[in-house]
Amino acid sequence: MIIQKVSLYSSNLEETKNFYVEKLGFGLLTESINSFEIAVGTSILELKEYEGKGMPFYHFALNIPSNLFREAKKWIMQLVSLNNDEEGNDEVHFESAKAFSCYFEDPSGNIVELISRYGTSPQTKLTEPFSARNLLNISEINVTTDDVLKVGNELQKIGITLTDEEPLESNALNFLGEREDGAFFLLAPTKRIWYFSTKEAVSYPLLIQLKDGRFVEVNENGKISIGTK
Repeated sequence: MIIQKVSLYSSNLEETKNFYVEKLGFGLLTESINSFEIAVGTSILELKEYEGKGMPFYHFALNIPSNLFREAKKWIMQLVSLNNDEEGNDEVHFESAKAFSCYFEDPSGNIVELISRYGTSPQTKLTEPFSARNLLNISEINVTTDDVLKVGNELQKIGITLTDEEPLESNALNFLGEREDGAFFLLAPTKRIWYFSTKEAVSYPLLIQLKDGRFVEVNENGKISIGTK
């Protein structure tokens, strides 16, 4: 499962574009009056102008080379403030996932994670200081719904398997995707507090496109479509 493109919505589009392109140095692929796309390694992140109620935010993670967590953290700390957990830590080691992560928020309120999966991600030798160009791809994207079990079962029908064969839980954060791919759907109910944040999960429209044509789309009303193109 390789995430090719993720399309999200923003109520603060122009500032968010400047944040990613001018401040963090992501490559701008396309832009229009109401959207822009940036390159995240081999993936594409698209942000669109939101005209509905509320202020959309999401959680997504970006893969970094397995040997460059310290370099990536140093890079991002020079540009933004990192989020802390309840104990004041600004990073976390996930022993079961064999990964290190740190988190920050962008001007749209998205909870962005930089994750180094030392168990699966490739290594890279730096010839210059770490930058956005060293990111590998989009690693995780949340799908927030109160129909966790139904959506999880539908995802499995199109071949997106439960990570580590853990059973679906309706009131918890569920991971779907093979660890060796380093790409995951995060399936969780609304009102769940995001890790390294005080925000409650809310369902907002989005579109996730996988490299092989499979997709997941959430519309304005929270209805989820899953299939292949």
